[in-house]
Amino acid sequence: MWGSAGEARDFSEELAQRLEAQRDGKEGAILVTGYPKSGKSSALREAAGRLKREMLLLRAEAVQIAGGTGVQLVLKDDRGTEAVLDDADRVLNFIRERMKEGVVVAVELPKSLYFPGVMEGRTEEMRELLRRLVDGLRRMSAVALFAIEGNSYTFHFIEGRGEGPSAEDPDGILRRITKPLKSRIGHEREVLRSPAGSVEVAYGEAEAKALLEKLAKNLDEKRKELVLRSARVNHGLHKGYYFPGLIVKGIEHPEALDEKVIGELEHFEEQLEVDAVGVGLADAVYGRASSAIAQYAREVLGTASGIFSNLLTLGLGLAASAEVLFLFGLARKSEDPVKQALERRKKWEKLPEERKEYLSYRYDVALALSPGTARRWLNDFFHQSEDETRQMIEELRRDFKRLLESNDEKVKVLAWLDVPYLIEAGVISVEDAAAHKEGFLELLKSDDEEMMKR
Repeated sequence: MWGSAGEARDFSEELAQRLEAQRDGKEGAILVTGYPKSGKSSALREAAGRLKREMLLLRAEAVQIAGGTGVQLVLKDDRGTEAVLDDADRVLNFIRERMKEGVVVAVELPKSLYFPGVMEGRTEEMRELLRRLVDGLRRMSAVALFAIEGNSYTFHFIEGRGEGPSAEDPDGILRRITKPLKSRIGHEREVLRSPAGSVEVAYGEAEAKALLEKLAKNLDEKRKELVLRSARVNHGLHKGYYFPGLIVKGIEHPEALDEKVIGELEHFEEQLEVDAVGVGLADAVYGRASSAIAQYAREVLGTASGIFSNLLTLGLGLAASAEVLFLFGLARKSEDPVKQALERRKKWEKLPEERKEYLSYRYDVALALSPGTARRWLNDFFHQSEDETRQMIEELRRDFKRLLESNDEKVKVLAWLDVPYLIEAGVISVEDAAAHKEGFLELLKSDDEEMMKR
């Protein structure tokens, strides 16, 4: 499935051969997949060049309708022409017209299908439109050279292989959050399996070094190693692979490569990536008493506000609660979580676009979210002002204290389960917890007395 060290693959040559076979009627639609920023478009453009043709890129995008009343899918070309993707057959005709122009047509699937406030049903409608478009392109006779390009998870999402969390199934929400996060590699391999017959563009060590040697003839060995380090994927199923765009950028601007900064950003990625944040959160919040929490969700969360409802809402993919995930996952053992969040915002702003996209991609995969959802969450979280961050933490603190003071015994007991973690995250203090200790002890005492009677 994945590339490896050894002889480097020439993705553009592979694609050129597939396109020639398509022209001869021996090949149907060519699917080009890979992780975000893996070099898919560049490989297609080089393949078109080998065939002495230009490439016309048609981008499918989800855009907000003027006035903010909804979202629609459009297909745009490089010349500014666009078609609304409200009817798959009509858009297929739009694509056929472009195929008559003697170019290689590349249809790029959307990078994002997420917009705050858009009903889940509309997302499903867009997914169905894209599914019909892809199916139509696959069946299209090879009247010209064309390919369908997209991230592997986008193909998976459009084809509907597996469903996301359901509001009707709290147990399912919890399983969806914890199980994938605790068995990352197996889950990723399943979800990111490329469609049959596709060309997967993934720069392994051999491909990265081949690109480096081709373009960086005047760099010394130490600088070359720094270029490779700056472009390496450091986590997830693609750990050890590379972003070719960052290799090119490092070669063009070697003076901008700072070993200390690269190390700091590597450490930041390690803290932010989904294994570190997600598994810690799942273990702390759900791992201790998942069945009890699920029961609590059914009976209480319909009206309760606060941290638990926020965390379960996260399972449904709503942006308002995403800040809870990142706050709790990042603010470990911090006396000042606001300061820590603001420091990390500076590092987020320094991260190259490739790394932001890949980090976000892994959250989408882990939580079965619409493509692009986690990127919006991360942007929103790291672009909060200091006042907004403090307000968020104060609201969480206030909501959690309300749960500790609840007259409902179930609420109080389950709130206490998370007191140590919330202290560690800096949301409540030891003094806050101690102030409510007597009430919890009285609750335990009454339970003991009840058991003695039995």
